[in-house]
Amino acid sequence: MLALPIGCGSLYSSYANHAGFRMVKESFGMTTGEATDYHKLGGSIHRGCGRVLAALVFNASIHVH
Repeated sequence: MLALPIGCGSLYSSYANHAGFRMVKESFGMTTGEATDYHKLGGSIHRGCGRVLAALVFNASIHVH
């Protein structure tokens, strides 16, 4: 039950040495600051969806008889 919110929260600081981050940054001609902002936005959306999904699963598991 805790794996989903823990996994969604652990992805926040993965960009610093991530090859995909650098590749996307260079492909779209972004500065490091712009790419970091987009990465943080995507991470926030990912964490928020994970938390909502975890809450729904938890709520559903409580009401199952």
